[in-house]
Amino acid sequence: MKKLILVIIAFALLLSACGSSGADSPEKVVEAYLAALVAGDSAQAVSLSCAAWEEFAISDSAAFDGVEVSLEGAACSVVEQAEGRAVVSCTGQFVFSYAGGETQTLGLENRQYVVVMENDSWRMCGYQ
Repeated sequence: MKKLILVIIAFALLLSACGSSGADSPEKVVEAYLAALVAGDSAQAVSLSCAAWEEFAISDSAAFDGVEVSLEGAACSVVEQAEGRAVVSCTGQFVFSYAGGETQTLGLENRQYVVVMENDSWRMCGYQ
């Protein structure tokens, strides 16, 4: 009986870990969102987004289709937070090239990311 209870508890923990985005703070949400874009994982980008941003997440992800891209030195921090809304700033850069051509960079510090609390989770919800 004890083995059955331990198996049930282990299974429940596994299921709860699978359902978690691992992004429990505004800055972690943005870092995970950027990583999803680089990985070409539009489903993950959408799951990290607020409902109003989901279509933009798909567009953001598609922007790197057919592009060799990596994320270098990404580090994000909250610059403003109040009442279920946060503004996050990041350092680092996207490094990319089209079809093996010239390498280009796009700095992350050029925009700030808006993150909101939605359904008890922080969600990426736009730029400012």
